[in-house]
Amino acid sequence: MFDNLQIAANTRFPVYIGFNFLADSLAAINVNQNSHITEYNYQALQYQLLNDSSSLLGGQHFIVRKQPITNIVADAGVDRTVSSQQPVTISAKQLSEAAIYNWYDMDGNLIYEGKDLNVSPEVTEKYKLEVIGAATGVKDYDEVQVKVKQSYLKTITPNPTSGLTTVNYVIKNCNSAYFMLLNQTFSLSHNYIIDVNQNSSVINLQGFTPGIYTLVLICDGEAKDAKQLMIQ
Repeated sequence: MFDNLQIAANTRFPVYIGFNFLADSLAAINVNQNSHITEYNYQALQYQLLNDSSSLLGGQHFIVRKQPITNIVADAGVDRTVSSQQPVTISAKQLSEAAIYNWYDMDGNLIYEGKDLNVSPEVTEKYKLEVIGAATGVKDYDEVQVKVKQSYLKTITPNPTSGLTTVNYVIKNCNSAYFMLLNQTFSLSHNYIIDVNQNSSVINLQGFTPGIYTLVLICDGEAKDAKQLMIQ
C-alpha cells in the first residue's frame, strides 16, 4: 500500500505493473497439488482518505495467466574467506536458460547487475543473489558470505629462505600470538612468540632440514592463517 501520494487533478503518468513467481512458491504449489491453477486475479484500487473515512476513486483489474514454467534455482556459490580489502569475485551459477542476475547488500540495496560480483570488503559481509528467468519471470534467491579475517599472514620474505626471515602479519582482537612452523609430515614443530602490537617479526630458520614447511599464525590458541614456506 502506498499512502500520502500527492497527485494533482488531471495528472497522468505511466506505471509499470509486473508479476513474478517465486521458485519456492512454485515448488510449494506442486507439492500441494495445486499446479492446475493457471489464472490469478488482482485488483489495484485507489482510495482518497479524508479524516477517518475513505472513498473509492477507481481501480484496475489484472488477470495473470501462468504458462508452463520450468523452475529455476539461484546458487551464489560457497562462502569465501579473505583478508581485509582483498579483492574477491563471487559468481552465480550459470543457468541453462537466459536469466537476469542481480546482487543486493543486506540492506536490500541493488549493488550490481550481472553474474559475477567483484568486492573488496573491510569487514565480513553477506550478499544476496536474485535470479530471474528472462522468459518466465520466475525468481529465486540465495545468499553468500564473504568472511574477512581479522588476523592473518601477509608476506614471508625471503621465501625460499635458509636463515633470517621476515614475516609480516596483521593481528586484531588478540591477547597473545605465535607462529608454529610445521614440516610436511607434521612430525616436527617449532614455535616463535610474536608481539601482537607489531606487524612484523624476524625468525631464524638456519639449521632446519631443507624442504617445504607450513607457517601457522596462532592467536589466543586458535589457528587463524597459514602459508607455505620453503627452506633451502
